[in-house]
Amino acid sequence: MTALLQMKSILPDPNNHVPPVSPGDGWDDAEGFDSNSSATLAALPPRRVTLDKSASPTDTSSQVGLRIDGTLVRDEPLDSATRLEVLEHKGSVVKLDQPVEAPPKVLAQIKFHERPKHVKVDQLQGEGGDWGDRHRFSMRWIIGLGLGIAGLVVLSISLLPSINASNASRPGRNEKMLVVQDAVPGVVIPNLDFLITQHSAALATYHRYLRATQITGILPLVRDSTNLAGFLTQQWRPRDASENSPVNFSPDNSTWETVELGGKACGILRLELPDSARLTGYFIREGEELRMDWKATFAYGTATFEELASGNGDATEVRGSISRADFYSAIWPENEYQSYRFLSPHDDKVVWVYARREGPVAASLISSVGSGEITGDTQPPQKVTLHLEPGPDGSSPNQWLIREVLQIDWLTH
Repeated sequence: MTALLQMKSILPDPNNHVPPVSPGDGWDDAEGFDSNSSATLAALPPRRVTLDKSASPTDTSSQVGLRIDGTLVRDEPLDSATRLEVLEHKGSVVKLDQPVEAPPKVLAQIKFHERPKHVKVDQLQGEGGDWGDRHRFSMRWIIGLGLGIAGLVVLSISLLPSINASNASRPGRNEKMLVVQDAVPGVVIPNLDFLITQHSAALATYHRYLRATQITGILPLVRDSTNLAGFLTQQWRPRDASENSPVNFSPDNSTWETVELGGKACGILRLELPDSARLTGYFIREGEELRMDWKATFAYGTATFEELASGNGDATEVRGSISRADFYSAIWPENEYQSYRFLSPHDDKVVWVYARREGPVAASLISSVGSGEITGDTQPPQKVTLHLEPGPDGSSPNQWLIREVLQIDWLTH
């Protein structure tokens, strides 16, 4: 064995990291080693294979954990100077206190207690106010409560007629109350009774006018013909021969209405021709005869709407249909002017007209067109006769200022 160890020290194994063997290492007392046995019975660690080779001592990147230096010598437990010695004291456990005996078990005894008698008192005391008893009202409180309820019922019955009267005096939302007032003498409109019976005469006058071929044939039919003779000579044209088809001028295909326009009595004849064309004639009383208002009947204007749209023409007397609008600008501010849409009676030409909100023009249009406030109500266009003038500097050509309302509707003023 000694020869083997010496040979091992002479030829070291490169894969074995065991430190070199020396004579004083004490290997002769290793477990399982017998000095009398042969060398083949020695228990040596198996040789490592190539895959189990550890990293080179110079390669520090593959080292894991704690590295033990090979120069250290392991001390056996028997040779350790700091070995812990356990000593036994007399072989028994020492108890500081003597054991205490447990008390004997005693069976529980049930004892019944007599419940105390309840004493009734007027005032609730102790826990009775929170948990126990009810407070009994005295008879005086019961009688007083009954009298109070009876008085309230009587008072309600006595006030019932006045309550019903106030409810009955308020009309419903869709109901109108009939109020009887003292008779007030009405304003008598001259010639109104005369015009009521002139339906047939108005039909005959209109028929003669449409059949006339000379200016002398229409002058007796027209109102104020003496002053309008020269005017009608320039304006009137005979009806086209193709339009002189027989027309049934009878009350069956026409309507007659008498109205008051600007303090004057007027009769309005509406006639529908066989070709679905509709004619409207305005008639008034002149002397003892019925006359046609030529300007109102044919919606005459001193300027056409084509001229007004371009900012030209004499706008002293213009007839058309007016309705409220919301067309404003910096020249026509809404806080100063009310905007209106002015439509031609003959075609679809439109111009914009304005009235000062605080002036007499806007006041005269309120009853017919509206005040211009947002009320949710829409009114149909109203026929009017206006006197217009150009607007301020910077206005568009088709924007005009209403100087005067000559007439509500087209009757000659």
